Amino acid sequence: MEIVQATPALAGSLPALFSAAKKHLRSQGIKQWDFFYPNSFLIRNDVKKGELYGILEDGRFIAAVTLNTVTPREYEQISWTHHRALIIHRLVVSPDAQGRGIGKHMLSFCENFARAHQYDSIHLDAYTDNAAAVSLYDRNGYQRRGEVRFPMRRHPFICFEKVL
Repeated sequence: MEIVQATPALAGSLPALFSAAKKHLRSQGIKQWDFFYPNSFLIRNDVKKGELYGILEDGRFIAAVTLNTVTPREYEQISWTHHRALIIHRLVVSPDAQGRGIGKHMLSFCENFARAHQYDSIHLDAYTDNAAAVSLYDRNGYQRRGEVRFPMRRHPFICFEKVL
């Protein structure tokens, strides 16, 4: 499974990927993502900045992640152990591709990317109501550093850190 940097020419299937993920989450009663987040403007901006990476299968993205150093304001209350961190945003795997180890593969890519760019850790958050996401990070050596709340979300998000 090769991970590629998304380009405008490749990005046509990204809205469908995120839409399918939102629908799947909602079908499980997880109200993590909605009409406003993540939206097509945000995704296009990630692609334009060269920060979105993903796995293509049959010409469409089946997984994606945004990598940058944009730290949500809410992270200021967390006691991180390392501060030169790569931030993972919007890690998504298509519902029809789940269960194939793609999430773990994407995390490995993120960790290798961070090492190659000399970050000392990775920071991210996961919605507490999304047990599958929380479990993915727990199983892969990410340490819980605290919880934050984001507007219009019923449950808090767990902040994770992995020291590289």
